[in-house]
Amino acid sequence: MRQQSPGQTAEVPARFWEECAKVRPQLVGIAARHTAGSGQAEDIVHDALLRAAHFSELDLDRLHPFLVTVVKRLCVDEARRRSTATRAHSHTRLDPLAVADPAELTCDRAEADWVASTLPRLTEYERELVALVANGHPHNDIARMLGTTPRATQTAIHRVRGKIKSWQQ
Repeated sequence: MRQQSPGQTAEVPARFWEECAKVRPQLVGIAARHTAGSGQAEDIVHDALLRAAHFSELDLDRLHPFLVTVVKRLCVDEARRRSTATRAHSHTRLDPLAVADPAELTCDRAEADWVASTLPRLTEYERELVALVANGHPHNDIARMLGTTPRATQTAIHRVRGKIKSWQQ
């Protein structure tokens, strides 16, 4: 079986399209069972029929099994694409950040200004804790940097949060 190159156009026999019309409902059913929706199943079957039309020496007596195989493989390809897209979108480092709402940015700035104004009220140790947490360091690393235990660090961070929350009220 030879596949025609994309630039070539050959006459597809009428019998080919008649056979395709006979098996099309079954192919759509197969694709629908393996895909998310009927619209996608239609697209997959259409793609399979076009691919089959490009084979110049396709035995029309074997058209049905050939099309079933092509449809199933296209369904697998589509499932892989969906799975990859789902994993990519759920991955925090791969998902692009959404455009921020200007109102949210204004509120964030106001909150940051308020927190900055309260920092002088904290002790030097508490300010250092806040800075390390703000820079994304995990509690274990902060404990190691400050020479304390992880539990003591967690407790100190909890107390700083409580102190700042009490000032908000």
